[in-house]
Amino acid sequence: SSPLGTTTTTTTTPTSSSPSTSSSFREVKQVFGLTSNPGLKFICNPFTPEQQCHWICKSLVEYPIANPTNVSNLTGNKELLSEWSPTNLHQLRWVSLGYHYQWTEREYLDSLRGPFPEDLGELVKDLAAIAGHSLDAEATILNYYSDTKQQMGGHVDDAEEDMSKPIVSVSFGREVIFLVGGTDRSVRPTPILIRSGDVVIMGGESRNCFHSIPRVLEDTCPSYLLSPSLTPPLSEHRHSKDPKRDHSLFSRAWPECQRYISTSRINFNCRQHKLQPPNANEVGS
Repeated sequence: SSPLGTTTTTTTTPTSSSPSTSSSFREVKQVFGLTSNPGLKFICNPFTPEQQCHWICKSLVEYPIANPTNVSNLTGNKELLSEWSPTNLHQLRWVSLGYHYQWTEREYLDSLRGPFPEDLGELVKDLAAIAGHSLDAEATILNYYSDTKQQMGGHVDDAEEDMSKPIVSVSFGREVIFLVGGTDRSVRPTPILIRSGDVVIMGGESRNCFHSIPRVLEDTCPSYLLSPSLTPPLSEHRHSKDPKRDHSLFSRAWPECQRYISTSRINFNCRQHKLQPPNANEVGS
């Protein structure tokens, strides 16, 4: 059955030209779409519990601190920047990777940019390819929802130079209601229930549509993420310069991360900012 409820949907099966698997997730056998929002694609959780555990640790332990060029709402907190601590987890609201979006000016600047994580770039590139898109991610905003009262207002992500490239959005933890409307606010939005591990790809016409998060649902973190036997996998550190060290850090931090995710939601949405030369990033090239 469709994860989008009674909404009119389309279903596609990945082909050889749009690979359905990756070392970062399980095989994807179906991709759902909305007839009301051409270009919007939905992939039901393709991650194992261990892979979700890994990305939750990445989002809470590494991305806020490991790269000194990363920016967060806690950037002024030097303790958090220099060494991971669970003390300020519930104060995290956002982290910016790669190109750092300027919230007031609504733009990216070449002078405010850090290196983009290789493993995250590989993950979203493979997910985009399943939906038939090429994507070289250059910017990511991680959003942290540690309270059910937190929301994301209706907006359009339109600061990127290349609006032909999709946004790939991945969520972990509590379930949320995701609303996607049209290119202006007069269009009645469609609600979508987003569960832990689900992927939303906004490409084509949907790239210019308003969307929002009006509600985080209480007590909806999946039980498999709360299992005492769940631990971060060593195998997911293949891009690390010191896999054993990073795995050890994640393993020590996981109990606190597990407590955090039991009452919270993490989302990262990745996009390509710069225009690329024609045919530079065709799927399968």
